Amino acid sequence: MTGTALRDRTTEPRTPTPTPRTSPPASSWWRGHAGDFMTRKIAFIDECVRDHGDVVPLRMGPIHRAWLVAHPDHVGEVFTTHAASFKKDEGLRRTKIVLGEGLFTSEEPEHARRSKLAQPAFRKQEIDRYAASMVELAAKRAASWVSREVELGHELSGLALQIVVRSLFGADLPPEDEAALGDALTETLGLMEERLSVLVPLPQWVPTTHNRRFKAARAVLDRVVLGLIAKRRAEGAPAKADLLSRLMAPAEGAKPLSDRELRDEVMTLVLAGHETTANALAFSLWHLARHPEVATRLRAEVDAVLGARAATADDAVKLELAGQVFQETLRLYPPVWMLGREATADVALGPDQVPVRKGDMVWTSPWVTHRDPRWWGPDAALFRPERFARSAPRPRPHAYFPFGIGKRACIGRSFALLEGTLALATIAQKVEVDVLADPTLVAQLTLRPGPLPARARAR
Repeated sequence: MTGTALRDRTTEPRTPTPTPRTSPPASSWWRGHAGDFMTRKIAFIDECVRDHGDVVPLRMGPIHRAWLVAHPDHVGEVFTTHAASFKKDEGLRRTKIVLGEGLFTSEEPEHARRSKLAQPAFRKQEIDRYAASMVELAAKRAASWVSREVELGHELSGLALQIVVRSLFGADLPPEDEAALGDALTETLGLMEERLSVLVPLPQWVPTTHNRRFKAARAVLDRVVLGLIAKRRAEGAPAKADLLSRLMAPAEGAKPLSDRELRDEVMTLVLAGHETTANALAFSLWHLARHPEVATRLRAEVDAVLGARAATADDAVKLELAGQVFQETLRLYPPVWMLGREATADVALGPDQVPVRKGDMVWTSPWVTHRDPRWWGPDAALFRPERFARSAPRPRPHAYFPFGIGKRACIGRSFALLEGTLALATIAQKVEVDVLADPTLVAQLTLRPGPLPARARAR
């Protein structure tokens, strides 16, 4: 998707109309609502829910029906109650040209098989192994910011990529491979967003400039990832404590993943994992700069829990405010701001029996639901980390879903929460960050903050 930049609007309260279903917004006779959605993204879905209620009928192109659902109960039905009647929507299926048949894109029963193979690699005891690398790399990156102006998005993207690469492969990539991988990922994300922004993309075999660039970037990704897999195969029985070794050593009796299947899983973890976490960290540091009283409390927490020593996985539960800041940021600025499904059978949603037909698209938006005053109070649009304190009341079921819901929820949730908490605590321990501009929201494949120039002072 390509998106129009949108200025930050967190201080503007939005009260959606609580009606379950109304007439659709005005649309073009040919494109339907596609033009508004593709060019105005967040502004458009905000207007839909504000003016038309919790279930908004839309039309994408001349014939394709879609439903934007905002109520947590409807969201829960799509991802849990009626999950078997939905599959990934067309937009997400287009990402297969890069991600292949990984956990993010595969459908049942293949998804169940892959999930069973990958799950052991994401158990808490396995995730905790990567804490030392998360902290080491965050401390080194933060120290490099002192006394110079940096662009937070670029810096945090580099940090998140280093963390996921070391966690996956148990070692740092050679500088030339790391640079090539980073450049190819940036190119791939931009091109994938362009591909998602058109109703009918041209096939990959058509020799357009876009397709040639896509193939070149994908070739670099494959060279690096498949090369690392081949190297690990040549080493014999996997014995390293990293994600790749865990994925290569399935439970007894399970069919192991082929090199191509491993490539798809690794690509999914690298591409999705580093991009989403980097965006969330950037928004988190902006929030802390904008709310100095919270930043002061965070530094006090870090000093009390850690002193001058490096954080460990066991410290994450004690760094409560760091975790709250990260989770509240995920509420206000969810990196995955839209989740789509396509109905594979007729389904009736909600007490008013919304008639979703086979082939209809259903869209849910964490951005919309996370900011609804009905579930989050009259200050729903404001940054309040204490919402996620252990003593705070739990949100309404399915009113908070930055990692998705149900069987298809993100397998890397625990990894991301640990990384976010430890990275924020480590950065607060080492430096004080001044962010020199507000974000300019760019809603594309993920929700990005736009350029965020910043300066840091050593503590």
